[in-house]
Amino acid sequence: MVQVTDLRRARRHLLDLRERLLCRAANPDGNPPITGDLGDQAGATATREIVGLDVERVRVRVREVEAALRRVAGGAYGVCEGCGEEIRPKRLEAVPETRYCVACAEVLERREVARHGHERRPAPYPADVEDE
Repeated sequence: MVQVTDLRRARRHLLDLRERLLCRAANPDGNPPITGDLGDQAGATATREIVGLDVERVRVRVREVEAALRRVAGGAYGVCEGCGEEIRPKRLEAVPETRYCVACAEVLERREVARHGHERRPAPYPADVEDE
């Protein structure tokens, strides 16, 4: 189980991460309105579509960070939702919102690849992977 001092630090880190992600979602490209000729507008539109995909990824990650904050509050932070084992501290440092240990995350990724024929990013979470 994650120690109380580590939980406090994890909570602060998750709150900071959530704030940075929300700022990124609020102003994803920082560009001014589209102006110029049709070529400029087409290029800018394509860029904004890509940015829109990135914004959706950021929103998904914000939801995962908020779920991690709920796990911190409920005392379940750092416990793998797949196998019930403790998630290694280095993994929590690298991906603080993770729900899974490395082994379970790899199993989920293999299922996703088998189902869709390619890797998905961001890594799958329970809402992305249906029970088989």
